[in-house]
This record gives sequence, C-alpha cells and structure tokens, in this order.
Amino acid sequence: MKKLNPILALTMASAATLFAQEAKVENASEQSAAELPPLTVTATRVVVPTAQLAQSFNLITSSDLEDSRFQSVMEALRDDVSITLKSYGPYDSNAQISIRGMDSYHAKVLVDGIPYMDNSSTESFPILGNLSIYDIDRIEIVKGATSLQGSSAMGGVINIITKRPTEDGIHGRIALEAGSHERFNTSALIFGKYDIVDFKLGIGRDAERGISVVASDQYGNVNDDNDVYRSMSYTGGIGIQFTPEWRLELNSVFQDIDEEYDAGYTYDDWFTGDTIVVPDDDNIWVRRNIASGKLIGKELFDGKLDLSLAYAFTRSDRAYRNRKNTETLYRYTGDTQFLNGQATYHINDWNTLTAGIEYIDECAENITTHKSTLKRSHYTTAGFVGYQVEPVQNLFIALNGRYTDHSEFGDEWTGDASAKYYLEQTGTTLRASMGKGYRSPSVYELYAPPNGWGFLGGNPDLKPETNKTWEIGFDQEIWEKKMLVGATYFENRVQNYIVSAATDDGTTYGQISGVAILGAEAYTEFKPVEQFSLKLAYTYQHARDRQATVNKHLIAYIPSHKATLNATWYPLENKKLAINLGGAWTGTRWNQMNADYVTRSKLGDYMLLHTAISYKILDNLQIYGRIENLLNTNYTLSDDYGTRYNTYGRCYYIGAVFTF
Repeated sequence: MKKLNPILALTMASAATLFAQEAKVENASEQSAAELPPLTVTATRVVVPTAQLAQSFNLITSSDLEDSRFQSVMEALRDDVSITLKSYGPYDSNAQISIRGMDSYHAKVLVDGIPYMDNSSTESFPILGNLSIYDIDRIEIVKGATSLQGSSAMGGVINIITKRPTEDGIHGRIALEAGSHERFNTSALIFGKYDIVDFKLGIGRDAERGISVVASDQYGNVNDDNDVYRSMSYTGGIGIQFTPEWRLELNSVFQDIDEEYDAGYTYDDWFTGDTIVVPDDDNIWVRRNIASGKLIGKELFDGKLDLSLAYAFTRSDRAYRNRKNTETLYRYTGDTQFLNGQATYHINDWNTLTAGIEYIDECAENITTHKSTLKRSHYTTAGFVGYQVEPVQNLFIALNGRYTDHSEFGDEWTGDASAKYYLEQTGTTLRASMGKGYRSPSVYELYAPPNGWGFLGGNPDLKPETNKTWEIGFDQEIWEKKMLVGATYFENRVQNYIVSAATDDGTTYGQISGVAILGAEAYTEFKPVEQFSLKLAYTYQHARDRQATVNKHLIAYIPSHKATLNATWYPLENKKLAINLGGAWTGTRWNQMNADYVTRSKLGDYMLLHTAISYKILDNLQIYGRIENLLNTNYTLSDDYGTRYNTYGRCYYIGAVFTF
C-alpha cells in the first residue's frame, strides 16, 4: 500500500474509533413486509427505507430470486429495463453491463458495500460474470451518478447483499440443478450462531459441456467444438458481537473459473493474397477474491451514532493459455486495497448526517509470454459527507458531496442532490435528482506500453471523465394501491469521454468532447390479490457520440428500446406452488464502434423469455423446473469486428432445494 496523504492519515489515526462503513442490514428475507419495509443502503451509505430514496432504483429481493430460479447475478440483471448485457458466449467471466446507455466501466459493483472491480482489464470493469446467486439475499441497483461511491459510479451502482445468520444453532441450504448442455450445478450454504459468535460457509460448483462460442460458419470448422465451462465459488464469514453495540466481521469470497472461448481470427497474406484462418481455442483460467474486515459500532450515545472501520483486499487474476493448454500467452493481475471509515449521526427522527474518509490503491500487472509489459499503480484518497432530511412530512431530501484526491490527477469535487415528495391524498410521488460523477482512467489506460499489433496502448495525457446527470419522475398509486405506475425522464452528459485512437506506432487511447444520453422509462406494477403480481417496464434511450458526423453515431450495443415483464402466481395456499414468467425484448443495436463509424452493422432485436415452476413438497424441500429462452430465439450479445458469438437456444433445467 502506498503512503497515505499526510492530512488524511492524521485524521484517520486520531479518529480510528469514530468511523464506520455502511450500516449492516440483517437478512430481511426472514421478516414479512409488515415487520420491515424494503431498505436500501447503496445510494446514501446508510440504511433508509426505499420509500425515502429519490434516485431511480431497482430492488431485486430474495423472493424475486427464488421465484425466477436464476442461477447467476447476470441472469437477474438482464431483466432490469435499464441494463443492457454484452458477453462473448453463454458464459463469460468478463461479461459487461450498461446502465442507461453508459459503458460497463461506468458502473460500480459492490459486495456488501466493498468494491468488486477488476482493474487489470483495459478499463476497470465491475466483476459480475460468473457470480453465483446461492449466497445472495438481494441486489440493489441505483441508477445515475452516485457521488458518495466515488470513481466509476457515473452510470449507477449495483450493491450485492449476501445472506447473514439470523437464527441460533445450525441451519442452511443445499441445492442442485441439472439440464441442457450437460449442466450440473450444486451449492451448499451453512449458517451457525452461538452466543456472541456467528458464521457462514458456502461452496458452489457450476459445470457445463457448452457449445462452440464462435459461430462455425465464420471460420469453417476450425473452432467447431464445445467450449467447456467450470466454476467453483467459496464464501465464508465470521462475526463476533462483543457487546450489543460493537461487532467485528471477517468475510471472504473466492472464485475459481476455467472456461474456453474461440478467439480465432483471419488475415490476408500479403504475398499470396489468400485469407489465412488462425484458430485459437483459448483456455482461460480466472481466480478472483475479496477478503474484508469490518469493525461496527451501532446505536452509540443513546442510539444517536453509528460507526465503523472497514478494510478489504480484492484480487483478479486472469491467464490465457493456448489450445493445447501448454503455455500461458497472457496473464493479467489486478490488486485493490480499500480502506473506509464512516460515522453516521442520527440528529433526530428526521435529520441524519453521514461523514467518512476513504483510501483506494489500485495496482495492475500484465505479463505476455513470460515477460512483464506493465506493472504500475495509482491511488486515491477521499472525504465525503451526506445529509438526509425530512423537513416536512413526506418530503425527503438528500444532499451528498465528495472530495477526491488522485495521485496522478489531483483533486476533484463531485456531488448529488435529490428530493422526493409523497402526496397522501392522491397517492402521488414526485421525485427529482441531479448529480456529477467522476471516473479516473485505469492503470492500463494510462500506462500500457504502445505496440503495433492492434492492442491498445496507454496514454499518460488522459484526463478523468466526468458527467452531469439529472432526472425527474413520478409514481402514482391506483385502485387502493393495488396498481402502481410511474415514469422518469433522464439525461446524462459525459465530458472527456475516453475512446481508442489510431496512432503511428499503434492504437492508443484518446478523448472526445463527450457523449450525450437522453432517455425515458415507464413502468407499471399490478397486484390485485396477494397470490398474483405483474410488472411491466419500458425504456427509450438515445446514446450518441457528440462528435460524430455520420448517421451511424449511436454508441455500440446500446438499444434504443427495451421492454421487460415479470409475472408470478401462487395458485395454492401457503405459496406451495409458484409459477413465474419473465423476460425482456431488446431492440436493434449497432455493433462495435469503429474509428471511422462506417464499417458497422446493425444487430437485430430479440425476445428472451424464461419460466419457472416451483413446488414445495415439504416445508424444507422444494423442487422446480425452468426453461430459458422459451421461444428458442436466435440472437447474439456480441458481434465485434465481424466475429459473431453464439448463445444458447431453448434450455431445460430441473432442480431441488433442501433447507434445514
């Protein structure tokens, strides 16, 4: 870890016992909605009811995950109307997302409030591919710039909240699933709680025969084989409740992934004029982990003060081997150290003040054919403050600010403000928010050595990207609160947008004046009876490069239109039988954005539906069946420079879940 800013170090040393990270939220799935309203912690860094949050958000609850029978975080996110996915095949450890038209590296992913980002990539991407669902309680998605979460939170933040022990003794969950493409998925999660000590241990395994990732008609049959996938995940945690107020938590998540993808390419021989096909069935070896510790103090000084101190270490290690698995061609390693201190003072029932400091050190190393081509790091120190107030009944206001000092770029101020007002007489909610986001260039973008082989080289003259975003919207209750409708208009304008640029000695990074993203979202939620619910949503977004001069200027892989649906029906008493239908229609998109904006093609729209039926045989035993891609749609999520990547057709799965 590099040396801390002296002023910040002194502040931390003098106030080490007074800082706290995000207030811990116990597993809410064990409590009914009447006992505890939905809560969120992502946008404000403190626990607030979702009814008080003015920024657009989506809360994927444990019930949503259970009814849909999703097996990964990416499956759960694809049904969010604001999120677009991109991946190289059915399973991809580097799968990417877009929130409201922004790039994947403009989204920040947290696991229990700890950043989970891969800074060994060309950009610092959020780690979402291959994350299993078995240990997850809920997923919070906040849309728009979220200044309190720092760099990369320009498009939004995804906070993955894991399960926690809530009952004395030993209890747990064992699950298995099998189906198409020789899929076999197993997981086990054990909780224990005795006196002041609680713990959890989990393990999950996912394996498939797979398909040929690259369409065989592009390269003949040179890559026409099955690309096998295997993933192991491990989770562990221990908590010690020293007193009713003070608690220590130690947690770890580890992923061990082996996957294949077809990286074949073609080139024209200068001497013969023939097109040469180079097959390359890469084997990818991925190891990722988070190790964190948190010291938490809650309800101190007559319940007025919450405190904590958190430290985390994150590593992402990716190695690419040749088709015979005898030599490592490329290896990318990224380490992140994270230190956060925070204090939340509950002034009274309608005033809350949050303040904290943060330190993040990012180091990346790239090794090509046993030679290190990059080993650099940079770090940031930051201070932040947030204020939530309810000045009059049902009016909620949040004001947040953050000061960031980057080792390469100096200081930067960001902030956001939001307001929400609920009119009880009409059941109408009015809300608005605005903010400024910030992203510092990654280690790779700054320092990667230039080369003439088409790989991106770094540019030390890059400036940080910034954006200004705002939104305004409403929600309306109808039919005695059995129906809810709403709409939001949003704008997001990015300055110093980083793009690839051709130079005499290769390809490197450059910057354009900016990107403009305009859009609108609308939704309806219908629940006429307790046993049935229906959710529909639609978004329109226009994401364009402001410097483009031709009509093919729309940002790659961002659809102008997307619509989603989710319906759940419990036809039997006590919800013993659950029937779920969900999916999304995604409109047309342009493929990879080339420098000349001309050699591009438009990808067709597609509809993906999935259904699941679950039946509770016993109180602690549940069986289910599910179908993915119900309509057997032929589609692709990636078509870069003429290389089209395959996806699965209709797939069938059966599974069982045993709890004790």
